[in-house]
Amino acid sequence: MKKFIQFLIYSNITFVILVFALSCNQPTNVNEQKDTYQVLQEYFKTQHKFELSDKQKRIIVITQNHCMSCNKTFVSLVLDNINDSSSVILVTSDGSGLNIGPFKQHKGLVFFDNCPEIGGDILSSTSIIKLKSMSVDTIVKLEARTLEEQFSWFLHDIAEN
Repeated sequence: MKKFIQFLIYSNITFVILVFALSCNQPTNVNEQKDTYQVLQEYFKTQHKFELSDKQKRIIVITQNHCMSCNKTFVSLVLDNINDSSSVILVTSDGSGLNIGPFKQHKGLVFFDNCPEIGGDILSSTSIIKLKSMSVDTIVKLEARTLEEQFSWFLHDIAEN
């Protein structure tokens, strides 16, 4: 019985070590992986002929996904602050259910793409992508339950620039 218990203990320890070792495996060439900023930079360069620089402090993504009333309220908030030159605005909505017409009057930092092809779900929901030192600092995806806090954070962020 004692040997059986020792066997169980050692086999469990071996199992845990094996799982831990396999979970920590890194791809063979980590340098080839692109970070989120590089993916966004490449997307804007190839799709919109626009170079992200350290002048941009945030990318605002407007979609028609998820909470439509949240999106409408956010659109209004963004339009009230659209002259902020530190923001890049990407509108991925086709306009059904969301009035994107006012964005078409603004050239330069407003881009349209109904179906952005980019890895992951970076541009899949209405969000604010905070940039810092040519990297992605924070991604805030709009959520109905924390909408007021998110809007307050957005307004404070714009006021700082």
